[in-house]
Amino acid sequence: MNKLVYIFFLLVWSVSLCFANDQPKKNAKKKSKTSVESSASISNTQTKLSPRDIEENNLFFEAERLKVLEDNKNAIIAFEKVLSLNPNNHAAMFELARLYYIIKQDDKALSSITSAVKLMPNNLWYNLVYAQILAINDDYKAAILVYDKIISIEPREQSYYYDKAGLLESTNDIIKTIDFYNEIERIFGIDAYCIEQKKRLYIGLHKTDMAIHELEKLIESDSTNPEYYNSLASLYNSNNQKAQAENIYKLVLQKFPNNPKALLSFADIHYKRGDVQQAIDYTSLAFANIDLSIDAKINILYQYVNNYNTKKNEFQYAYQLAKVLRTTYPSEGKAYAISGDLYFVAGSDSLALFYYIKSVEFKKDVYTVWQQILLLSSEQEKNDILKKYSEEAIELFPLQPLPYYFNGIVMYQLKRYRDAVNVLQESYKLSRENNSLRTQIFACLGDNYHEMGNHRASDSCFEASLKNNPSNTYTLNNYAYYLSLRNDQLPKAKEYAQMAIKIDSLNPNYLDTYAWILFQLGDYPKAEEFQLKALRNSDLTDPILFEHFGDILFKNNKADEALKAWLKAKEKGSVSKTIEKKINDKKWYNNELP
Repeated sequence: MNKLVYIFFLLVWSVSLCFANDQPKKNAKKKSKTSVESSASISNTQTKLSPRDIEENNLFFEAERLKVLEDNKNAIIAFEKVLSLNPNNHAAMFELARLYYIIKQDDKALSSITSAVKLMPNNLWYNLVYAQILAINDDYKAAILVYDKIISIEPREQSYYYDKAGLLESTNDIIKTIDFYNEIERIFGIDAYCIEQKKRLYIGLHKTDMAIHELEKLIESDSTNPEYYNSLASLYNSNNQKAQAENIYKLVLQKFPNNPKALLSFADIHYKRGDVQQAIDYTSLAFANIDLSIDAKINILYQYVNNYNTKKNEFQYAYQLAKVLRTTYPSEGKAYAISGDLYFVAGSDSLALFYYIKSVEFKKDVYTVWQQILLLSSEQEKNDILKKYSEEAIELFPLQPLPYYFNGIVMYQLKRYRDAVNVLQESYKLSRENNSLRTQIFACLGDNYHEMGNHRASDSCFEASLKNNPSNTYTLNNYAYYLSLRNDQLPKAKEYAQMAIKIDSLNPNYLDTYAWILFQLGDYPKAEEFQLKALRNSDLTDPILFEHFGDILFKNNKADEALKAWLKAKEKGSVSKTIEKKINDKKWYNNELP
């Protein structure tokens, strides 16, 4: 890539009346004590401008004003008027060249700057812009000749030599370009940029040995810079000269024991040999070094996050590195957030939640971390955490719908149904075209309206949820269950419950709902079959599943087994109002809403 310095917009040059400087100066008359008035009179005569000069000056400054205001069209018109008054005003030509370049009229830009340079052949800024416009028009050879002129004007400015080298490379004469870089080196001495360019060009010519020689030369000129050694080792590595690369990295670690690049490279060498623990030890040393940025370290850990399926057996090493990261940056939210990500993808949700919460103690502006806190605290039914962090997230991110949604969930869990409806409605307003979220919002509103006894609103919300997503199992199940509790539209309830278990046939809650609807319809044998499936697919801790099983068994004339199921429900913590009565009387009562 050319290093040609595009200074077109960086040139800040005051051109006020520079064209007036072309006028020949009269010899100043030596003053005497007795000639003050005479001298003042001569001075006034010398500085007096003609009306044409005044008009030219005014037009020029008006053009400059328009240019500053970025009114390029009118600025061009004004500068053209200046040239109509004075065809030799090179400053106006220069400004026109810049303006024509901006509006992409390259031919006119080239014509204007060419005229300016003819009038002022030794003006550095004119020549720089001239070379710039020639290069843009792909006339690299002409631009190179202009740079020869520029270098003759400012022979000690190294950047101009590099500009010329970039133009030489654009002509695809790589050998000549390398020769010129060697010339730069002879003039200015060994320079890292110059060496890097030659290395790059030699690699392009498949002359790796010459590229290596250049880096060795750089190291010889300055043996105190570890980056030069790392660059040489990297070149050996890319050329499949593994032994040479390893020797260089060893040398780096002898001279610079904590150099993070060398440590990571050594870690990679050991990892590829299968010595994972040794690789992690070197990586840990790099992680403890603050010279390696925290973002670079996090990128390494994200390789574990993004490739969990192939790296799950190495996750103990990822946890080890994450611990080093937290120790090195004890007050950096990023260090805890990546720990949360590692535990999250590994399924350790409690630890993930812990580290996400720790992360927002130090850095509160990363919304995705808050999302994870809300999701995990909701899934783990940690209502105190969900309430606290959903409320704080609403304060920090008032235009994001999810914090309101999760706050609605926790309000429902706390039986604050009106509050839940309010925040869920706010979430709906903010969710806009997010149909997936709106499906869940409608379903949650349906739950709350059901608990408030507003069955019409509840049914309407469930219908809206299913309109968005007819296959949403949560909506299908809850809507069917609530209809069955009211003994309302049981065929519809049965249809929805069937759809839910067809999609998720192992969900004990969905199986329980379907069994209960069959119970309500009087199909007791089939109800027993599905309630037994619900129990087999559960963790056997839900008292409702046992109580329903007992109810169904009783209807199937299995009173003794029903009693055992009711006793199990009581043992699991049933809060049913009639569980004691069922057990004591060994009889089913239908006034209990499951």
